[in-house]
Amino acid sequence: MVTIDQAMRGVMRFADAEIGPHLPTGKAIGLGVALSLVAEGGKEQLLALRENSLIKTMGVMDDGGNIDLDRLYNAARPRFDGQKLPVTLPLIGELRFDVNDLDKLYKYIQEA
Repeated sequence: MVTIDQAMRGVMRFADAEIGPHLPTGKAIGLGVALSLVAEGGKEQLLALRENSLIKTMGVMDDGGNIDLDRLYNAARPRFDGQKLPVTLPLIGELRFDVNDLDKLYKYIQEA
């Protein structure tokens, strides 16, 4: 289990180290600013996911808002099997994540 704060720190470190260097400077700065603002003000919105029926059914967040990172990772990793998952981020554009990116993100969150 990881806390919301730990997950947010890990995502920010992943974005700074793994995504930002591949973006044009302006987009990299925009991504950093956006993630900082989300981390600053988004914790309550993320904690509100505890009440979401799908999140409850999946059993990936406890009543304290801790995330079962291993459960999520173990369910997601086999689904990537050689595929790249397109993710569109506002102001950034489309990014494609593969299993290596997922492994790196998992490690960044664990170490945060």
